[in-house]
Amino acid sequence: LRNEDTAVNARLKIQDTVLEAIADLGFALAGGSALLDYDIVTRDTDDIDAFLNSTSTAAFTSAVEAVIAACDRSGWTTQIVWNQDWDKKILITVGGGDSTVVQLVHHQRSTTPERRPGGGLRLIFSDVVGGKAVAAADASRGRDFDDLAHIVDTPGWSLAEVEKAMSALGYSDKTADFRASITRFRRGDFDQAIRDEGFDPAYAHSILDHD
Repeated sequence: LRNEDTAVNARLKIQDTVLEAIADLGFALAGGSALLDYDIVTRDTDDIDAFLNSTSTAAFTSAVEAVIAACDRSGWTTQIVWNQDWDKKILITVGGGDSTVVQLVHHQRSTTPERRPGGGLRLIFSDVVGGKAVAAADASRGRDFDDLAHIVDTPGWSLAEVEKAMSALGYSDKTADFRASITRFRRGDFDQAIRDEGFDPAYAHSILDHD
């Protein structure tokens, strides 16, 4: 869990406020921002992912309205920068100019999200992991492998468990693509991308090459 003494920066203020505003609609923290919330990784991120396992356009429209209203009450500015039925992005800027993008996305989950200490909901950890595996299968980025290495480096986790988490979300059809991404990683195809994002590929290889 996020430590109580964690410095509350602009992103965390936005995250706590936004997640509380959209909790009743079922949106839950996910992706890399959830891995940060679980203290699995410590990297920076410039977005906040909130997933909903529904394709209700009304729910997404209501979530955008709730985010904007919460930001207005806090004196923050908002701008919708991407607007699809089940994929919306809102750029939020706080005093001083610090900005964060909140992305509202349709995505499966295996069970009900949990309440988080800072307010609002987050996916259970295994669903966060499964979502990370789906991302690595679909369009791998350097940070995905660093994230996966930190996950596998967590007691009780392995690449096999990561695949199980992905299957629990209903994405077992992506197992072959996930394994292909890991194979490419092991032969060094993503090393430069990992460096470009500010991570050391040696760490990821030390974990993922031998799992």
